[in-house]
Amino acid sequence: MKLNCSRPGLAWTSSKWGLVGLLAGLILPGPLWAGIYSTVVSPPRFELEAKPGEVKRSFLRIGNSGQGPASFRLRSADWDLGPDAGVTIHPVELRADSCRPWVRLERPVLSVPPGGEKKFRFEVRVPEEAGDGECRFAILIEVPEDAHDLVSAGNIKFPVAGRIAVIVYLKIGQAQATLQVGQMQIQQKPQGLVPMVEFHNPGQAHGRPRGLLKGVDGQQRPFSLLVSPLPVLPGETRWIPMWPKQANGDDIDFTIQPPARISGEIIWDGGKVAVEQILN
Repeated sequence: MKLNCSRPGLAWTSSKWGLVGLLAGLILPGPLWAGIYSTVVSPPRFELEAKPGEVKRSFLRIGNSGQGPASFRLRSADWDLGPDAGVTIHPVELRADSCRPWVRLERPVLSVPPGGEKKFRFEVRVPEEAGDGECRFAILIEVPEDAHDLVSAGNIKFPVAGRIAVIVYLKIGQAQATLQVGQMQIQQKPQGLVPMVEFHNPGQAHGRPRGLLKGVDGQQRPFSLLVSPLPVLPGETRWIPMWPKQANGDDIDFTIQPPARISGEIIWDGGKVAVEQILN
C-alpha cells in the first residue's frame, strides 16, 4: 500500500533542467500554449474511500481552451510530499510500497478538440486482503514526447515537457488520521515571519487541519490565526503555517510580538483537538 503521497492537489511540474523557473522570464511562442498550457483539469484532487475487495471508480475532466486540438499521454505515478509541501514525482518504476498495481486508467492517450472537454475514467481495485490504510498516487497528464515544443532562450533551444499531476487519496477500511499538536513557533520564511504549528500523525490516513485560533500578543493586541489545510501524511511530523488575520478576516497590520497566547480548536475529518499554547 502506498504510504508516501502540486500542491498536494493539482501539481504543475516540468521537464528536467528546472524549466519552470526559467520559463517565468521568457515570452512563450503561440504553439506552446496549444498544449499543456491551455489545459484545464477538474477536480484538482480526489479524496475517496473504499472497502477491501471494492472497485472504486471515478473520473476527471480534461478541457482544452486552446485554438487547436491537444493530445495527452496519461499514466499513474508515485509521489512524495516535501517539507515545503511541494510534490516530487518519482520515476515510472514502482516504489516498494506503491499501490499503483491496483490502479486502472481508461486509456494511455487522450485527444481533446479545441474548446472541448472529455471525461477520463480511472478505477482502483482494492485487494480483499488489504488492511486499513491509505492508497496514494498521482495521475499524470503529459504532452507526448513527439509533441514537445521548443522554447528559445537567446541562441539556445530546448524542449518543454510540461505536465499536470492530479493527486488521489483513497482511504481503505477504517483508516483515519490522528493529528497531534506539538510546538508552536514564529519562524523565518521567505515571505517573512510566519506563525507555525507542528503536527504529528500516528494514524493510518492523511489529515487536513482546519481552524481559526484566537490570540493576544505581548502588547495585548488581539488577532486570529487561520490554520492552513495542508495534508499531514500517516507517520509524518510536519510544520503547518498559520496566517494572522483580523476579526473581519483581513490581514493584520502589525507584527505579532511574543509571548502570544493562543487558544481555540483545530479540527480534521474524524477528529479535533483543543489548543491552549504560548507562541514565542
